[in-house]
Amino acid sequence: VDVSAIQIYHDQVDDLLPAEGQRPSRDGVRKLRCSTSCELLDAFSKARRSLIYAETRMNKASSRSHAIFQLRILRRSSSEPAT
Repeated sequence: VDVSAIQIYHDQVDDLLPAEGQRPSRDGVRKLRCSTSCELLDAFSKARRSLIYAETRMNKASSRSHAIFQLRILRRSSSEPAT
């Protein structure tokens, strides 16, 4: 399973899963390989922590953005070699 996460905020697309020590970047979307459910949940939590929030008059915790968390699930037959 490969996962990626982006946020669309003020017409900008930001990667919510940047490499360690990097800020979210618009240069490309990072795809993380997850082998376990724990790794998948960790990636989801990391993406949530990277979301940008902006206060509005109506809501102090409004995100005013769209976030997409994508799962790419590949299935191969048992006769195919693992990559």
